[in-house]
Amino acid sequence: KHIGEGLTSALGSVVKGIGGGAFIMLASPVYGAKSGGLRGFLKGTVGGAALGASLAVGGVCVGGFQIVRGAINSFEAVSAVMDGKQWDPKKGQWLYYNLEEESELVLGMNEEQYVEFLRASKQRRQTNANNESVSNEEKLNPKEKSEKMVKEMEYYDTLG
Repeated sequence: KHIGEGLTSALGSVVKGIGGGAFIMLASPVYGAKSGGLRGFLKGTVGGAALGASLAVGGVCVGGFQIVRGAINSFEAVSAVMDGKQWDPKKGQWLYYNLEEESELVLGMNEEQYVEFLRASKQRRQTNANNESVSNEEKLNPKEKSEKMVKEMEYYDTLG
């Protein structure tokens, strides 16, 4: 979304990488000593150091990537806020939202009209989602789109 989320995500990745690496560095020699004595301890120390360092470096690299990604997304975030958009966490995108327009639309409806409005909105979202998964040719020629036969309709009927 923006640099703040990038930094937060980066911090989590770095802590997980370094914490996991430290745990492996400490646990591997102990496990090696229990299972193989002195020789197992030495193997555990070397293996734990290599794996622990790899986890720590990996965490730092992922954290760096998250910071860069957040910085890049910050330009879009600032632009979107300046344009009056709001972040929709469910969709993961910036959208226009006008509470006044929505309240004028919804407050003028009775309960039946509102339920029908919600059904139509849901159907539009499903249609849009379905259209995103079809080819350009099918979008241009929707009548030629073949219908798929479904063996059992019970779950579809339950969902509505």
